[in-house]
Amino acid sequence: MKAKEITINFDNLNKKGLLEDLKEKLGFPDFFGMNWDALIDCVSNMRQPEAELSEVFLDEDEVLIINCRNLLQADFDTNEFLGVVQCINDRELSSCGNSQVLLNLIS
Repeated sequence: MKAKEITINFDNLNKKGLLEDLKEKLGFPDFFGMNWDALIDCVSNMRQPEAELSEVFLDEDEVLIINCRNLLQADFDTNEFLGVVQCINDRELSSCGNSQVLLNLIS
């Protein structure tokens, strides 16, 4: 399995900071809505370059690994973020049977 990796340090990170970090690291467009639904849409379309919702693209056999440093130290309810990742993966599982996003928890 091939992967693209990014690392997010959640230490005292708020939701807005997380969305800004993901926007920068994954190259979301200027019109990115800075909310969970927009994140789901942009990441779910990383296999469709023609959607122009990200500058980082995944091949069919590739996954996105998000290295989550200090996830429990975030300054927001990280269960919301975990639900977003689950939603993205549920979409991908229903269409091709594979997860698209894997989380690597680092203390």
